[in-house]
Amino acid sequence: MKLAFPRLHVDASAVAGLIEWYCNRLGMSVIKEIKSEKELIHWVGYQNASQSAVVEFRSSLKQSTPPKYYKPHPSSDVYWKIGLSLADVDTARSKLVRQDVEVTSSRQFRDIGYMCHLSDPFGFSLQLLQHDFKSNFSSE
Repeated sequence: MKLAFPRLHVDASAVAGLIEWYCNRLGMSVIKEIKSEKELIHWVGYQNASQSAVVEFRSSLKQSTPPKYYKPHPSSDVYWKIGLSLADVDTARSKLVRQDVEVTSSRQFRDIGYMCHLSDPFGFSLQLLQHDFKSNFSSE
């Protein structure tokens, strides 16, 4: 099985808003922009985290006519999730909720980790996973 970073193929009319959401809500930045004859590719991630993965947004340079309207409807035939590992899930969750992002309650899931979930504007799942279990964590 080949592992790769997440790729979202997006209509040109929707890509700017989706990238803006990842930047404004999750604190990511556009790391790289690549333009070919047919498409524009944006790598979005955390600027100062060299070991961090990026999300790749691909859009056709030829906008569809009329522009497509996107509703949240991720494919049911795949399991797709972006996982973000961070030091304090509760603080991150609070910041997102203050920005009117719907986020599940934080909870300890078995011996896997302390986490919560949210969705991007297309309905794809994002998981915030704390570095430590809830029982081992103390806020600084």
